[in-house]
Amino acid sequence: MQTKHSITRLFIPKQGKIYNFKEELLGFGLEWDSKKNHYYNKYEITQSNIEDVIWLCKKNEFLYEVKEEKYKNFEESIEGLYSIVKLTDVTFAIKNRKNSKFIYLISLYTSVEGDMINVIDNENGKHFSYKTKLEDYKNNIFSVFTILNERKEQINKNIQNENLKFKLENFMSIMSILMNEHAKKDDVYGNINKFKFYTINKMPESCFLCNCIKGFLPETSFSLHKGKIKSSLTQNYIGQALEQKVWKFLYYHNDRVGVEKKPNLHDLFVGSRIPVTLNGFETKLPINHIDSNYGNLEVSVFDGNKSVKLNRTFNQDELWKIVVANR
Repeated sequence: MQTKHSITRLFIPKQGKIYNFKEELLGFGLEWDSKKNHYYNKYEITQSNIEDVIWLCKKNEFLYEVKEEKYKNFEESIEGLYSIVKLTDVTFAIKNRKNSKFIYLISLYTSVEGDMINVIDNENGKHFSYKTKLEDYKNNIFSVFTILNERKEQINKNIQNENLKFKLENFMSIMSILMNEHAKKDDVYGNINKFKFYTINKMPESCFLCNCIKGFLPETSFSLHKGKIKSSLTQNYIGQALEQKVWKFLYYHNDRVGVEKKPNLHDLFVGSRIPVTLNGFETKLPINHIDSNYGNLEVSVFDGNKSVKLNRTFNQDELWKIVVANR
């Protein structure tokens, strides 16, 4: 399996109101380096994410830098380009971070007679299976790695005897490099779930949970009912993926649990699209900056390349009606 020898990295230093975009930057695959005071992508991210981050920086007039950096060694290049992802409790994949393709698929079949480990090499169209007994069903991927590592000589002999041409050494080498990073990532998800259940247990059965959460409409508030989250917007329970999004936000902003926040101008308007006329053409552009001058709102929009200040002002109710009408 070939790997590239350099990585395109984005660096966004601490500045202005960059903290307002923490969730978006984390969602694009960047992380915060507290020692160097900047956001950057430690690992590969897709070209689409690179373009979206640059667009976000230009839109908000944030300073940023793009660098092509060489990997220090083979291990760093593997860790930078690939990751282990959990698809279900019994299915995992090694994914290429750059293009999101699954390079390997690892699936388990469990039964009272014995368990089967199945590994598919998607790049080369090869596969192998190994019958065994998993000891730790709570930690399937770690159990699989341990078994394959301990018995790789026997497994490789079976692969050669059956002429399967599966390159076990390549697969195990990549797995061994990625397991440490996967364990750290798994710990984060585990900590979020611990925080979730701790919070549910200490709060009343039915109560206000939070509002003004990044990624949701600013007027939406969430309440807790018997451990599930209900949205004020639909009066329905939200799905598991959205629940995870709410709990992840609260994990990093635990001072917001049970505390109602009054949305500020940034929360209400920045990122929303409004109709504007530029160079004689009417279009919809996102608001990227807003100031209040004695109740008159001065609005700037992003035209795809730079920030443009509109030559008129709005009052808050007027602008809110425009924003809602153009969602």
